[in-house]
Amino acid sequence: MSRQAARVETLFLHEGQGEYLVVAQREGERLFRAVLDLKETSAGPRPGRFRIKTDSDEEPRAPEEFVEIARRAERIRISQQTAERARAELQEMLSGYQLEATPVRTCRLCANQWRYGPITEETAIKTGTEYICRDCATRELERELSFSGGFSGAAEERLEELLFEVGDLDRIVDLLQGELDPELTKFDEISATTEDIPDVPVSDLSLHPDLQALLEDRFDTLLPVQSLAVEHGLLDDEDQLVVSATATGKTLVGELAGLNRLLRGEGKLLFLVPLVALANQKEEDFQAEYGHLADVTIRVGASRIREDGVAFEPDADIIVGTYEGIDHALRTGRNLGNIGTVVIDEVHTLQDPERGHRLDGLISRLKYYTEQRQGGPGGTQWIYLSATVGNT
Repeated sequence: MSRQAARVETLFLHEGQGEYLVVAQREGERLFRAVLDLKETSAGPRPGRFRIKTDSDEEPRAPEEFVEIARRAERIRISQQTAERARAELQEMLSGYQLEATPVRTCRLCANQWRYGPITEETAIKTGTEYICRDCATRELERELSFSGGFSGAAEERLEELLFEVGDLDRIVDLLQGELDPELTKFDEISATTEDIPDVPVSDLSLHPDLQALLEDRFDTLLPVQSLAVEHGLLDDEDQLVVSATATGKTLVGELAGLNRLLRGEGKLLFLVPLVALANQKEEDFQAEYGHLADVTIRVGASRIREDGVAFEPDADIIVGTYEGIDHALRTGRNLGNIGTVVIDEVHTLQDPERGHRLDGLISRLKYYTEQRQGGPGGTQWIYLSATVGNT
């Protein structure tokens, strides 16, 4: 090591397995890493052995070389993870040469990898009972993501943003295990007080001409929940969870999105409900209101034939079905065609102890089906409806 190389900005000391790890940095770059042993003398602790670490070996150096490096260093830092006794020993040794060292809060993972990683209240990331730096936390998150798999680049970026926002690695990793944290998973919150919501005239909507004409015959303006949905991207293919009281018009939100995409040639509408009676009613409503624009079929239970003898037609433009009926169709390999919009009514069924896991499985299978059909995520719009979701 030349005398020039021995001049460092920061000399970092950290206790590790009965010896002291030494890292020298200049302009953010590591110059070398070394191991230092102290020995007790009549004058107090002094450098005993000093070895420079290489990729595969150690190079013994004279203990006096450590003292020379320390004297040339602009600052000397000792990690706070170093035990109090060991810190005192290091400081006593350095003071014997009229040198001072400051204990600093550092990242233990960095130190164990021979890096100097100071952390502050703003940059510290909690994991377990300790704090680590952002770089190490990001590496740990990436490792967990590689184990979990299936995350898009955008999802990984969002998880990293959340990591820095909350400063807690364990909370983010818990998300990957299905332990959803409402404070982290909620994307946005929109006021539903009607006085805050301007009416949207139906004539201002940019719908397929056939659907536009139909709606203009029925309504002058949208209801508040419908206006909110349109304002926040319903007709721009944005996925939405619509939580609104019964009879406030949320069903039309799903119909608007699905029929508009259907008529634009962007895939059929799949409308799912939990009960057979609801499916029968919804099919009748669709036939009456939209039967002149699209073919409508229904799938309930495992049978391909309804009680009235009418067969399920998977090629229809609009498929109304119960959760179980569509789930059975998927698991038995039925081809439902290109699905442009999925509307899941009563999505709060997810919390039902008897049926929630089945709906969860159905959503997963549907997502897999649509992504396989369309070569990846993003081709299908998902609308979730509920009157009773209390914790979005």
